[in-house]
Amino acid sequence: MFKNVKWSALITAILYTVAGVLLFIYPQMSENLICDVSGIAVIVLGLIHITSYFMMDLNESLYRNDFVEGVIIVLVGILVIYQKIVFQQLVPYVLAIVIIASGIMKLQDGIDAHRIGFPSGYIYLILASISIIFGLVVMFNLIPGGKLIYQVLGAGLAYSGVTDLFSAIYLSGRIKKFRDKKENPEPEEEPLLETEPEPVLIPETTEQPEQPEQPAMNFDPDTGEPLGKPEE
Repeated sequence: MFKNVKWSALITAILYTVAGVLLFIYPQMSENLICDVSGIAVIVLGLIHITSYFMMDLNESLYRNDFVEGVIIVLVGILVIYQKIVFQQLVPYVLAIVIIASGIMKLQDGIDAHRIGFPSGYIYLILASISIIFGLVVMFNLIPGGKLIYQVLGAGLAYSGVTDLFSAIYLSGRIKKFRDKKENPEPEEEPLLETEPEPVLIPETTEQPEQPEQPAMNFDPDTGEPLGKPEE
């Protein structure tokens, strides 16, 4: 099953969960510390993308841009750490975008689940909607600032991480079953046709029935009349 897991998504979900729990428990952390933690997390995420590019199969890597994405993400993480003053005011909004992106990812998982025939794909729609709501609440300043906004962000990150973890593992099992069924289809049973029994043909014989043997008789050679009783 774990061959089908997107390892970058799996590790990212763990990072979201840990960061969300810390932010929810310690909302009083300074914005400088938040920038440092966020920058390190972004750098780790970029390194995961770069590593996964070199570990994936060659046929898959030809159609992927994980290496380029990883390098760009690492540069963004370094920029967040060294330009803290610029990003301090943007931290809540950046985290809100991260939570919304997590919701959109689960929405895509729901679409994939529906395409492979998973009947309960609507579950992903519910999970995605909650993540998106968390992000929109912060993005449009629907709650007051201060510690509360960071607690909401922490709860949103933790929720996104846990649900992303569930989505990555659970959906991978469905994908494995779908691939196995596609690669090894079950043979279709041919319907039994009702056939009438063939009549039994008796071969005709041309032999004539045997005639009973007639007893031999004696004749007079002059007159041709029979003489006496037939010889038995």
